[in-house]
Amino acid sequence: MEAQHSTGVAVLLSTYNGEKFLPALLDSVFKQDFRPLRVIARDDGSVDGTVPILKEYANTYPSCSLLEIGPRLGVTASFLRLACHTVGSFAYHAFCDQDDIWLPGKLGRAVSRLECCSEPTLYCSRLSLVDENLRPTGYSQRIRQPPCLRNALVENIATGCTVVMNSAGCEILTNKIPRNALFHDWWAYLVLSALGKVTYDPESHILHRQHSTNDTGMPTGLRLWSRRIRRFFEGNRSHALTQQAQEFREIFGACVDPKDRRILDRFIDGRSSVGERLAYSVRPEVFRQRPLDNAILRCLLAIGRI
Repeated sequence: MEAQHSTGVAVLLSTYNGEKFLPALLDSVFKQDFRPLRVIARDDGSVDGTVPILKEYANTYPSCSLLEIGPRLGVTASFLRLACHTVGSFAYHAFCDQDDIWLPGKLGRAVSRLECCSEPTLYCSRLSLVDENLRPTGYSQRIRQPPCLRNALVENIATGCTVVMNSAGCEILTNKIPRNALFHDWWAYLVLSALGKVTYDPESHILHRQHSTNDTGMPTGLRLWSRRIRRFFEGNRSHALTQQAQEFREIFGACVDPKDRRILDRFIDGRSSVGERLAYSVRPEVFRQRPLDNAILRCLLAIGRI
């Protein structure tokens, strides 16, 4: 990576069949009031017009490049591959989805919150929700308790399109690529909540487009949990949160603060019997941000579906 970009922001864009909304997204990124920035894209095996669009922008904008086309890795591995490629070459690293609209001050706002942080830090924010025609539909939930490992083990508040990390945060994130991470943004929140700092911005500087092929993080409350409960009972993902926590412990357990390590160990090992599950569900050390979500979480803990 060219040295002249070492102080700027790497905008990490993973695409897959995103031709419909990709030009609007890229236009909004290049209208950011923060410089320098460089868009580094990776296509995950698109079969529509996504790759020609990326090539067109790479030819038009010197600050846009296409890392590779395929192979199909899936969204988590694709984003982490981009992070591995850029680590050490930029001051900040921003995840970017293919169908949102970035408001002009998005990157500047994130950098202003990160530039005073010497420790590994992840910035994330609230979302302005819009339909596919950019008509406002509301906002993502506002968090009620500060980001921490106890929350990160069972909930992701760091929606990927809002995530910006400083260089120290990206270095930790790319230390070893996980096999069982649920999503790249959730893994980043889990890692940085335990080994660094997470700063949440209650202001939104992004229009998060909701459409038929977008299934990320929203809806919330009953609708969200009814969908997740169905997935848990399908069987193949019933212990996905525990598996993710186990891999986190394998990779980073020796580096975790003793207090957080006890919380992590109890979440993984303290629910091996029916009695232990019931006791843990009554007084869990983990939590979600909404009371309703917490109630459903306790039920799933009690029946061993997490």
